[in-house]
Amino acid sequence: MRKTGIILSFLFAGQLAWAQLTPEKAAWNNLGRERWIKVRQFLDKALRKDSTNVGANFTYSWYFFTQGNPQFHLDSSYVYLQKVKRDFSLLTKSEKQKLEWYPITDKEIERLQSYQDSAAFERAFVANTEMAYGYFIQQFTWAKQVSRARELQIEVGFLMALRRNTHEAFAEFLQKYPASYRATEAKNRFEKLLYEFETASGRLQAYETFYEQYKDSPYRKEAAQKIFILSTLAGDSLSFVKFINKWKHGAQVEFAKEIIQNLHKKDETEETVFPVWQKQQYSLLKTDGTLSSSPTLKELEKELQCEGISTYFFLSGDKVFTIHGKLLTREAKGINPMEAGFVVVEKEKANEVWHLAGNKLFESNGALELLAGKWWLEKKDGKQTVYSLLGYPLLTGDWRKVLAFDGWLALQTETSWLLVSFSDVADVNNQHKKTIAAEEVKPFKQGIWYKTGNQEALLSVNGKYLVTQQAAKIDLYDGGIAVTRDSLSTLFIRNKEVNKDVKNLKWLKPFWVFQKNNRYAYLNSDHSSIFNFDFDTIQVYGQKLIGFKKDSVEVVYNHQKIIYARHLVKELLSKNDSVYFVLKRADKQYVANVLGQNLFILDADKISYLGGNFFLKSKKEKQWIVNRKGQILIELSADMQASVRSNFIVLVQKNKFGLLGDAVGQLIKPKFEKGIVPLLNQQLLVFQSNRYYLVNWNYKNLPTQFWEDYEIINEQYIWFKKGFYWHVFDLKKSKVVISNISDYKLVKQNSNDAYFVFRQDSQLGLWHTQMGILLEPLFSNIQIKGNDANFIIAQKEVEEAGLILLFVYDQTGKQILKEVYEEKDFDEAICD
Repeated sequence: MRKTGIILSFLFAGQLAWAQLTPEKAAWNNLGRERWIKVRQFLDKALRKDSTNVGANFTYSWYFFTQGNPQFHLDSSYVYLQKVKRDFSLLTKSEKQKLEWYPITDKEIERLQSYQDSAAFERAFVANTEMAYGYFIQQFTWAKQVSRARELQIEVGFLMALRRNTHEAFAEFLQKYPASYRATEAKNRFEKLLYEFETASGRLQAYETFYEQYKDSPYRKEAAQKIFILSTLAGDSLSFVKFINKWKHGAQVEFAKEIIQNLHKKDETEETVFPVWQKQQYSLLKTDGTLSSSPTLKELEKELQCEGISTYFFLSGDKVFTIHGKLLTREAKGINPMEAGFVVVEKEKANEVWHLAGNKLFESNGALELLAGKWWLEKKDGKQTVYSLLGYPLLTGDWRKVLAFDGWLALQTETSWLLVSFSDVADVNNQHKKTIAAEEVKPFKQGIWYKTGNQEALLSVNGKYLVTQQAAKIDLYDGGIAVTRDSLSTLFIRNKEVNKDVKNLKWLKPFWVFQKNNRYAYLNSDHSSIFNFDFDTIQVYGQKLIGFKKDSVEVVYNHQKIIYARHLVKELLSKNDSVYFVLKRADKQYVANVLGQNLFILDADKISYLGGNFFLKSKKEKQWIVNRKGQILIELSADMQASVRSNFIVLVQKNKFGLLGDAVGQLIKPKFEKGIVPLLNQQLLVFQSNRYYLVNWNYKNLPTQFWEDYEIINEQYIWFKKGFYWHVFDLKKSKVVISNISDYKLVKQNSNDAYFVFRQDSQLGLWHTQMGILLEPLFSNIQIKGNDANFIIAQKEVEEAGLILLFVYDQTGKQILKEVYEEKDFDEAICD
């Protein structure tokens, strides 16, 4: 305001010599001398006489605008100037000329207005508040600084909203400045803060409420994703099904369906696709003959090119594809396919988790593996963290190891273990509610065992105690649970206590054997009742239990029970899991099976069980092999050795081999140079004089047909060689089914079925043990691709044209593709 004082001094110069002054002129002169009281006295006098006195009002405007004036008041100065402008505009030209001595002109009025506007703007700028700028805009409407003041008012309002940083603050800002240049940013911040405020609890219900209430929010999609994540923390099919049933539609619902379809899949598919080189890129051929192509699939690892693709994910250079040819991501260094349709993609900065449906779930800087098929386990810097399938952190902490059992997770710290039930893991709002500290843990069929100090306990899957924590030893078996304290045991079967305070409890599948009141008893794990408590001793042979007591022998087999009088049982014959009895009835002895059926009368000094259907009968230094009917099959000489092989006895005498069957008359005496091979339909393969012959048990002379070598394919077919050629012989039909094969190779075998590539007249064909000849010998190369022989690849060269024909067949020999290649392109098409 110092500038204002200089201007006033200039204006007042030359005016003081006037002899007689009007009140307003006197006030003007005293204003220059800073006589503030005199000024007001003269001005009030003038205005009482005429309130429209332009000179008086003009002087009052300067009076309130002069900085040295104790009564300085910018707003009052502005009010008086507005009166001057209004009244001055109503004066005649001559009246205006009389006021020029001040001078009061349009120019000077505008100049004072400019000074006031600047001073008012400076005042608002110094205050730098919304109210100050708002007052300036409202009161100094025509000032040139109004637009700048509006900008600053908006900026200050936005800054205040930023400082408060609440959705209410930005809502207020938008209400005051709906069309401002900050409105878009304010709206974005409002939406974000509103979303964060409404979902601050992190609970599923909060996100569901937000999703339903704010249908126009840009964060509704994010809320939907959060609902998906929090609804499926359990990681099981049921949680995804519930989500689908509740929300019905949307991208997350479709993805949930994809996850359910793949939850129980392993990392290898049941189908195989075969890569076919077409138009400078690979297409993937399915077994039904359809092709899927991707313009980015231009290279394949040799293994995939050779064997076909039977995994859900594969690498092509640095690109990750699904088995359906869908490109997931680029810049991959490697992949780790998981079960349930997931894959971990290794990249330079972080690992990425993708799903077969094409969705990227989350990133991690640690090693990842699936935990119990429900969650992800991240291993990083010696610590482990559990995430949901969709990447939500569930259990974070200084875990050294995390193990999944049936219904429980065990978290290892430096000194102990912490047990958390599956249900609590999935309850993100109530983590660790039922944690149990333990020193040692291990799983069992119905839950988890743990030990703390000298106390042990068993927890079931649902978190209930099967055995409460106590000072006892707990042993877990597939037939039940044994809890032992002070040499006394309690037995639990199917989580129910079935016997208490017994001794020497043993699990001899499928029986429990124990002592009570100094007597032996048994319990079948499939039944809850005890058959007998009164045995001297008990023996178990496989599925057979035999209990002995003074007056009887009890046999339990296949849920049947037979009791013999003890004096009848003279001897127990056993080998491996087979048991027979020597019984004495009246004056005769019998060999009986465990069901009490008499097999034959024993007429011998001693009987031994050899195995299978064979017994050894000894009498007066002679020995015979007899069958289950007691029929003598052969008398053993002193230099003859006999050993059981399945249902045959191999006989060896003086380095010659024979064979004994379990029926009377089935005997080949030791006379052959190698062991006899039993085949289908009572046929035998014998070796004599460097030749193989096919005979039956009743042969008299060796047949004229002989073989030089053989290879058994299965119980029906056998390769045999004669001269330079191999042949396939059908044992069931007793005839040759393929002849004159110069070479053959087993290329695929599934259980009893097998594929053989054979060469005949320099061309290759394909034979299958069940389906016969699938491809006639017309090809130069044949390959089998896929785990289940999904594709048969055959090639045929057209030398004169420099072309190679590629044929693709399904596993039954049906053609599904034919391609023609020039020789230079063929290396990309097939792997040799």
